[in-house]
Amino acid sequence: MKKINWQYALGEIIIVMVGISLAFALNNWNENRKEQNEKKLYLQSLVIDIEKEIEHLSQNDSLIKLKLSNINTILELLSKEGKEKFNAAFKVFEVANIVSFYPENVTYLTMINSGDIQLIKDFDLRRKIETHYNQQHRLTKENYERILIINKQYLGDFFVNEIDYAAFNKGQAKFLDNPKLGNILRSLFGSYNLALQANQSCLDSNKALLDAIKYAN
Repeated sequence: MKKINWQYALGEIIIVMVGISLAFALNNWNENRKEQNEKKLYLQSLVIDIEKEIEHLSQNDSLIKLKLSNINTILELLSKEGKEKFNAAFKVFEVANIVSFYPENVTYLTMINSGDIQLIKDFDLRRKIETHYNQQHRLTKENYERILIINKQYLGDFFVNEIDYAAFNKGQAKFLDNPKLGNILRSLFGSYNLALQANQSCLDSNKALLDAIKYAN
């Protein structure tokens, strides 16, 4: 039988163990680098979404303020008589063009559905992201949806059942004397005011989240 060279064998074992350890370390390093790259891409995409939503909300802020001004003008004209009152009729139809909120949440939903939200190791940042997209978006959408409901169920019904379009084409607008119209417009005025507040809150939340992401980078 050959005599075993234990010193050589031990050296071989150590070399193998070091090789395995290096392979694991290299694999972990590659995985960490891959996760960091994915995280960076997600955050960059979130920034794009947030900036687009800020632009959208800023436009809505102006549109809602204009809508409130128009409704207020209509309500004032309804108390007038003659041609001045008739001018309110055309503005009533403009009110039907509602202001809507379209959340920019594609990147966030992708992160949630894929489980990649776990790539955000910073707990505070992840909490801010989830709070914005879950709570702030929900509250904002609820306020905009209230406007949609009033338009569909009440203003739309009024347009169908209370307006004589043949008479209107002849310059008659008796529907302006219907008290239902004033009630609907006042409801819309209140709903747009609430939407304006929610819009501003969502705008502030976007800006705060944008700052948090840029700070984290």
